[in-house]
Amino acid sequence: MKNKKISGIFVCMLVCATIMMVAGTSIAKNTTQQSSSAEIEWIHTFDSIINDRAYYVDQTADGGYIFTGSTIVTPPGYTELLLAKTDGNGEESWHHNFPNSMTNLYGTVVHQTTDGGYIIVGSVGYTYLWDVQVTKADSNGDLVWQKSFGKSDGTDHGSDILQTSDGGYIVLGSTSSYGHGSADLWLIKLAADGTEQWNKTIGGATFDEPISFTKADDGGYIIVGSTDAVDGMGDIWVVKTNEAGEASWQKTFGNANFSEYGVCVKTESNGYIILGNLYDMNWTENLWLFRLDAQGTLTWDQQISVNGTVHGTSITTTTDGGYFITGTTSDTINYITDVYLLKLNHQGTTQWVKTMDISNGLSDEANCGIQARDGGYVAVGSTGDLNNFTSDTFILKIEAEKGVVLDSFTGGFGVQAHVKNLGTTEATGVNISIKITGGILHRINVSHMETISIPAGEEATVSCKPFLGLGSIDIAVTVNGVASDYEGKQLIILTQLQS
Repeated sequence: MKNKKISGIFVCMLVCATIMMVAGTSIAKNTTQQSSSAEIEWIHTFDSIINDRAYYVDQTADGGYIFTGSTIVTPPGYTELLLAKTDGNGEESWHHNFPNSMTNLYGTVVHQTTDGGYIIVGSVGYTYLWDVQVTKADSNGDLVWQKSFGKSDGTDHGSDILQTSDGGYIVLGSTSSYGHGSADLWLIKLAADGTEQWNKTIGGATFDEPISFTKADDGGYIIVGSTDAVDGMGDIWVVKTNEAGEASWQKTFGNANFSEYGVCVKTESNGYIILGNLYDMNWTENLWLFRLDAQGTLTWDQQISVNGTVHGTSITTTTDGGYFITGTTSDTINYITDVYLLKLNHQGTTQWVKTMDISNGLSDEANCGIQARDGGYVAVGSTGDLNNFTSDTFILKIEAEKGVVLDSFTGGFGVQAHVKNLGTTEATGVNISIKITGGILHRINVSHMETISIPAGEEATVSCKPFLGLGSIDIAVTVNGVASDYEGKQLIILTQLQS
């Protein structure tokens, strides 16, 4: 009897200690998920003569889309800037090519301006001699003005552009003509007619390259790119400036054993979401997603890998608080790339992932994506034999999510699946199952199934009651046939999900 009492006290103490240790840990992150409601609404390809590339897309005021890139019209010819306008269904309204005599020109980013026209930033030049190029077009795509910036004796590239409140523009670029190192961050402020008002460089004695920027809440700018300054391998570099282009703070994120670089940044509530890529020790590329608060402090991050290699090209925030990511994926043998599209919820949990072989065995790349105003997702890129300059551009649209999706999954006393009805009518007969297996000696085998109804736009929680066990567990959640897999640990009666 005495031994039983001591044993009972020990178990009670262990349970209490466990509760103190893990109570409140409910941040969930899935490891895999089957593709769900990511149906293609439409897809269109555009072909000129030899080689077409699309690098950026934006939605226009009339519900259509504008994209920019490059094209070669006359063989062997020089690269010309491509500007194409479509209607809301992706059908071409018009396209224009902007050549530059005896040199190459391409567009990197395009936005519609407040006067209904378009502003494009890109680069002009050849081999190692490039300048930043800014092009203004009217609402029909006809040329209004073009300006180039640089000394024409170094490597200067235009990466991004935004219209400012005074009707002018702020240009983000990289420069080796000015600054301190082999490449530096370059901000150029332009008046509405393209006249330079000021420029600033930020960087050190090594390679510092910006890729993307966005406006900060205080009127300044948040910029992401890469730098060699820390370990020579490359780290993600984040710079915050004021409205005058002066650096407020700089942060680097990386590991000495890896090579990392940032590709896109967006502002969200009280912080910034950043997409980067990293190469591991086997030179396999993975996505790196992380969030910073307004002061640049890391609040959470996650790496996303596939069976092979995945390269991210853009991220955009979505109206449900989640994220839409574009990129490419390939195996590690022949490196033939496919389009990669990924939708995450607000916790970074995968809602759906879609890979596409548009060219039937050749290479495909998605270079930019946005959320359309109707809730769908639009991406542009290139398809074909990219290495031999015989590619076409494409624009595609994924339908907005419909029906019921798994929004998040949390642990604690038992586990809870939080689901959301994204449809416009009540969802009835929603089948949800939770299965938990594993533990020491594989003694844990728990199942819970439930059929529920959820009103349009509402959320619901399905809970699997607490269960006993110890050790690592696998958790499978299925919502109307779409399965998500999680990993965790069971500590007596509490479930702790791995983050």
